[in-house]
Amino acid sequence: MTRNVLRSIVVTAPPERAYAIWSDFESFPRFMGPVVRVQVDGHRLYWRAMFDGGAVEWEAAVVELTPSRRVAWHASGERQQNVVVTIRPIDEAQTEVTIGAEYRANSETHARRTVRFEEYLRAFKELVEEPSLGDWTIGGDQPPGESV
Repeated sequence: MTRNVLRSIVVTAPPERAYAIWSDFESFPRFMGPVVRVQVDGHRLYWRAMFDGGAVEWEAAVVELTPSRRVAWHASGERQQNVVVTIRPIDEAQTEVTIGAEYRANSETHARRTVRFEEYLRAFKELVEEPSLGDWTIGGDQPPGESV
């Protein structure tokens, strides 16, 4: 059955900083607990994660990079899912980050994934608000509004 999850969090950081972290796929293990590695090869993402004590690997394609606004990827095969991260400035100091995903799952898996997405956002908030983080640079950025 196709399931959806949509979760948001407000962070005290500019949208450029939030985008820089969400578009730096190799940094995902810093705030996505089960993710061990994301290897980037052009617009291909090769994921490795530990779920329920076992290693899981899958491939995804980056489908959108709109600076300071949106990041999206699509995984096919067994881990089929569409994920979109939307970044919206609230004011000069705060940004709303929303993660939405569509995937196939049963009720139990859906409940676990929903909790996992909430954990990712809380960990992301801690990371993006960390003062000692310094400037996060954006690698391989696309021109504004350009899709991958």
